[in-house]
Amino acid sequence: MNIAKRALAPILAVIVILSLVSCSGGYPVVPEDQLSKVYEESAPSVVEVVVWGASEPSPFSPSREGRGLGTGFVWDSEGHILTNGHVVEPRDDYGDRVFVDRIAVIFSDGSDFDAEVVGIDRISDLAVLKADVPAEKLKPLLLGDSDSVKVGQMVVAIGHPFGYDFTMTSGIVSQIGRTLYSTDSDLPIPGGTIQTDAYINRGSSGGPLMDINGHVIGINEQIYTDGGGTSSGIAFAIPVNTAKHTVPDLIERGSHDYPWVGISYLSLTTSWAAEEAGFEASTRGAMIEDVMSGSPADEAGFLAGDVITAIDGESLNKTLSVVARVILYEPGDKVVFDVLRDAEPVSIEVTLGKYETGVFRR
Repeated sequence: MNIAKRALAPILAVIVILSLVSCSGGYPVVPEDQLSKVYEESAPSVVEVVVWGASEPSPFSPSREGRGLGTGFVWDSEGHILTNGHVVEPRDDYGDRVFVDRIAVIFSDGSDFDAEVVGIDRISDLAVLKADVPAEKLKPLLLGDSDSVKVGQMVVAIGHPFGYDFTMTSGIVSQIGRTLYSTDSDLPIPGGTIQTDAYINRGSSGGPLMDINGHVIGINEQIYTDGGGTSSGIAFAIPVNTAKHTVPDLIERGSHDYPWVGISYLSLTTSWAAEEAGFEASTRGAMIEDVMSGSPADEAGFLAGDVITAIDGESLNKTLSVVARVILYEPGDKVVFDVLRDAEPVSIEVTLGKYETGVFRR
């Protein structure tokens, strides 16, 4: 009798799981108390970032006072807070940059502390603040692995949309590897952004995008709108692995260096694009249109007409461009490009140069 019960147990477990999946339209059920647990454990580590300042007066307009609002979260036990660069470098309603007078971070218990910027990276749109906060309040959020994120997985976000503090929203990962540019940057956000349908609005920038275990997988960065100024159900987050790569430099020296190759190219992401460029319909990659004289690409021997198909063995795809891949490296790194030249495969090693801010070098 006991043997029969033990044999029946796995079958009953499978029936329960199938019942849960069936009742949810084919998707696993996430218990409500799990989401509540994520909020309760994460909220004390999330902060409201408030910025005060004024725009510079001009002959056409007087100085205008400004107040920015965003979100951040505790990065480490040293008092470093991670947020978006555009949160601490706000613009007023006229698009003019606000000169910041004061920054404060407010914790979920209402306690607030002055903070100062220790580093900003306008390419990844990340900024690190430092605040003198009691040690017992510094509970860094757990960091996940954004390279393991999958389309369809459930995510949650905590932020301050429109000033409604400590709001939690949920959704799924809609796509990964989206090529997106932050304000004032001619290079895309490194690693490609995570697209989500979790509601993220003004005031939520810089907050954490987390999996259902409370691990940060991204930093909420911007939304897509159709002129309405509010979320249309499409939001984007900076991969947390990009932050892991960039933040140590921001803390140590206030900035992060990016590499460059020195080419312009046309992405071949569809059969139509490949055929229009004169290649077989199945060709995918990036066709080099121009090689800058004296650039790393020039020195390595790239030619106009070459088609880059892979970088260090990773094939190109339609969601992540050449430049979004390359800027994950460091200046001076040696990178191998797989290239089609006159339909023949060629491997070219490039020693990456250093990107000069404000100069369009890809």
